[in-house]
Parts: sequence; C-alpha cells; structure tokens
Amino acid sequence: MRSAFRAKPPPDMPEADRLHIVDTQVHLNRLSDDWIGADPDALIARAIAAMDAVGITMALIDERAAPDILNDPDPNATPLPGGAQRFAHPFADRAVAAHPTRFAIIARVDWRDPAIDDRMGELKASPGVVATQIAPTLRDTDWAAFESGGFDPYFAAAERAGLPLFAFLSGRVDTIMPYLRRFPGLTVTLDHWGFPMPHEDAVRGEQQLVRVLALAEHPNLHIKWCKGPLFVAPGPYPHIEMHGPMRRMIDAFGADRIVWASDITQARGRYTWAEAVYQIRDCAVLTDTEKAAVLGENARRLLRLR
Repeated sequence: MRSAFRAKPPPDMPEADRLHIVDTQVHLNRLSDDWIGADPDALIARAIAAMDAVGITMALIDERAAPDILNDPDPNATPLPGGAQRFAHPFADRAVAAHPTRFAIIARVDWRDPAIDDRMGELKASPGVVATQIAPTLRDTDWAAFESGGFDPYFAAAERAGLPLFAFLSGRVDTIMPYLRRFPGLTVTLDHWGFPMPHEDAVRGEQQLVRVLALAEHPNLHIKWCKGPLFVAPGPYPHIEMHGPMRRMIDAFGADRIVWASDITQARGRYTWAEAVYQIRDCAVLTDTEKAAVLGENARRLLRLR
C-alpha cells in the first residue's frame, strides 16, 4: 500500500511554493502507522519535511491521543465533575514551541466544563491556540444537548474569548442555524464540507449539498473542504467529481468563506498529502485567486495566523 505521507508529488505536478498554504486539520501526533509511543520530535521533523515538499506553510494540529478516535477515552484528558473532561494537547504544544510559524492548535473543550468561560480564556491566551472544535454527533448525550440548545454556554464562551469554532455535525447541518443566529459574532466553520461520515446511512450527494448551500445566508458560517474524496465524491485523483460541488459552494458562500484541510492521517491509502493539496491547486473550475484564498489566505485571516 502506498504511504499517505509520500512527500514528493508526481513529476507532472509543479511546486506550490508561490502559495501560502495552511492545512487546517491534521491529527499530527498520528503521523505514522506506529505513532503510539513514537518519538514526538521525530514525528514533528517528518511532518516539517513532508510539508516543505508539498508546499504547506502551516498546519493546524487537532491532537487525538486515543487509539480509536471515536470510541476510546483520551489518555491526555483530566476528569471533571459531572462526567466532563479537561483536554490537553502536549504533542501540539511541543510542535508549536519548536516551530511557532509552522504549527498552530485546534483545542477541544468539553461543553459540560463547569468553568467553560475560564477555560476558553486560558486557551485564547495559550501559545499557538487559534480555534476550538466540537463533534456533538459522536455521542448521543452530546447530540441531544446540542439539538436542544445545550451548547449555548460553549458558543457564548468561544464568542467572548474570540476563539473561532470548527464544528463537525456529520451532515446534520440544519441544527447549526439557531446557534449562528444567537451568536453572530462567532466565526463558525463546518468540517468535512458539512457532509456525513462515509460509513453512515445518511443523506448525501445532491440532497446534502443543497442543504449546505442553504446555509450561505449566515455570514458567520464558513465551510472546510476536508477529505472530499471520502465524504463528497469518491473516486481516483484528481477527484474531478468534486469540481461541481466546489464551484457551487464558491458561488454560494464566496471564495472568502472556504478553507482547506487534508486530515491526512485519517486518509491512509485513499490519497496522499501531495494529492490533497494539488486536487485544489490544480482544480480547473477555480481561479488562481480563489485557490489562493481557499488554500491559505482565508485561514490566515479568520484565525489571525502569523
């Protein structure tokens, strides 16, 4: 099986050194098949080498230390009253300390944290932390709370702290609308195109795309083009099946409201890091200005990156 982290692009792909590319979602601590117990400095060095080879200027680390992201407890989390957890990201902290212009951090905060305002403030002041992230569909209790407005304290705390929010809703995008209206000052980005996970029995394709496009009326909502070959249009590189949805999203939201991510550690055997970059950079239905915006300029502006 080919490596998902092949550094060198195919010979017919020119270098991307003119673009300031920001990968807005990488579980960088998992950057090898034997990542558990691996030397973190070696993983960080490997990431830098691969990023340099494919033209990525900066990567946002979403640290996930549980062997099974969806089912196992996070060994870096501290238990809090009421079943909540306080998450830590030691690998990401180490990467940012070593390479502050190459890495930044997406921090997770438990919506049940009894000191959620203080926690958001602490994270905002922490070196490298530029956003927070939620995935309420992964647990039934979280989802019930999200649907009923139970995440209001989370959104309010993020808005007050000035921390942009990434939200993975696994296709259930209509549920974000009340939060967008109640917290208009919070920058919210839907992960994975706003589509459901590939293994779910859920609406997808044209019907789901129309649902996502309908959210363009909310000016504080953005879309993350992440793992499109798995979520949106399965097929071989260069993934031309994604071109139609790409164009329609740009036309609906505007090129200034789309960011890009590879999520490369979760795509082993499906595409390489180089292919994740070049499927956007070489896309025939996007202008050069749109490509530059999606691949990095928007992330730098929305997340206030250096």
